Amino acid sequence: MALGERLSSDAKLKALLTQFVYLKIDVSTPDYSLWIAEHKPERGAIPQVYIVRADGHEIYNQVGAPETPALIKLMADALAESGIKLSENEAKQVTSANELAMSHLQQGDHLGALVALSKIPNAFRDEIVCYASPVIKMREQIGVASEGIHAKIDGMTQLIGDFANLDLSQQIEVVEDYQQLVKHLKQVKPLARALAKLRNVANKQVHMKILHDDLTSLKQSQISSKPLPAEKLDELVARYENTSLWPQVEALLQKAQSMSATAESTGTPSLVESEMRVWTSANGKFTVRARLVAVSDDEVQLVKQDGDQVSVPLNKLSELDLAWLKSVRR
Repeated sequence: MALGERLSSDAKLKALLTQFVYLKIDVSTPDYSLWIAEHKPERGAIPQVYIVRADGHEIYNQVGAPETPALIKLMADALAESGIKLSENEAKQVTSANELAMSHLQQGDHLGALVALSKIPNAFRDEIVCYASPVIKMREQIGVASEGIHAKIDGMTQLIGDFANLDLSQQIEVVEDYQQLVKHLKQVKPLARALAKLRNVANKQVHMKILHDDLTSLKQSQISSKPLPAEKLDELVARYENTSLWPQVEALLQKAQSMSATAESTGTPSLVESEMRVWTSANGKFTVRARLVAVSDDEVQLVKQDGDQVSVPLNKLSELDLAWLKSVRR
């Protein structure tokens, strides 16, 4: 019985065939010339039977088809070697991610490409074998994007190593680039090891760590509208008065002065005047060292030592804290 008839009539072969794309190519057609250019037939004889993986790798290339029991085993073994099969929805999802990643790569955005591809479950697990063409394309793009990212990490590592020899404006630029790089690397879990290595290098640079902390304080204060402690503002003014960061520092300085003026008009101790003290919860279980920024009829605004601002309802404060507030508001 011819191969085509067996494939359509034998129940086991029919079941296996659903996992294959069955092609029958006539030797008199142009398609045959294209096919043999990629897959050279044995002795030029027919019928030639092939089993080819989705990535083009030949699993079987022989004249004639094996008997049905051997053919069943051959097809089953080929499936085992060919990895998992994508469902229609999975194929669409991977294809969509590939298109988005490609647009990022065309713009030189390697991190954006990896972020797009990381949305695919198991995209970075090499032990999961799949030769579907969308997955092969995805693996190729992961390779290109990863290579670009590691080149960027290497460049940043070199700049950090030379940090002490840069002038302040260059150091500021390096730290800002470093912060952006870390922010994006956090989005791609497979890059966790590279991120940890980069952070380790940065943490060994004392001057870079100081500058990094200053930039972080500036950014957090701008985003959250939280004031910085007076001591911290004094440090920033002394360090950055004649640098590109001065406009940001000056804006925070003006904010602090405005809040101080508001506090004076309402009888609340200013950011500069109010002392750093320990505040205790009404039940005595929680304490925080902070400076009073503002007080209203139902809550206080405190700034902790790290610059974070917190709001605490008056009824959550200890009797000692309430007595202190009463004394400073007279």
